[in-house]
Amino acid sequence: MFSAQSLSAAAILAVLAGLTCTPARAGIVEHIQLDADPAEYEGPCPARVKLDAKVTIALRIGRELKTMYRWESNDGVRSDDVETMLPARIAHVQTEWVVGRDPGTTLTQSIKLHLFAGYKNGKTVADDYSSPVTIKVTCR
Repeated sequence: MFSAQSLSAAAILAVLAGLTCTPARAGIVEHIQLDADPAEYEGPCPARVKLDAKVTIALRIGRELKTMYRWESNDGVRSDDVETMLPARIAHVQTEWVVGRDPGTTLTQSIKLHLFAGYKNGKTVADDYSSPVTIKVTCR
């Protein structure tokens, strides 16, 4: 049987030997930060808004992650699905979102990135969304 003192000593020796325990991570996609440029627009339409999602991936450097993603808005508009390989740690996913109505109208949309990442035995390992970004377009 181990005493508290011998267990502590064993833990210290394990750390010194490089045998550290790491906590389980929340998922393979750690974070998605979404930005829109411009977030507000007033002028001739259609307006073109650049969407940039910074995706933080929990993989060792030098590895890639098979992903599929699409852009989704609160009014049901979806982009086509895009399949790609994203590099480990930090990757950027970008698109140009075209918004436009008749002159004199204002449209507010919330847009998010829907990311499916990693496949194992034919099933998606991660199904993640960014927080939505809101854009406001006033057509003149």
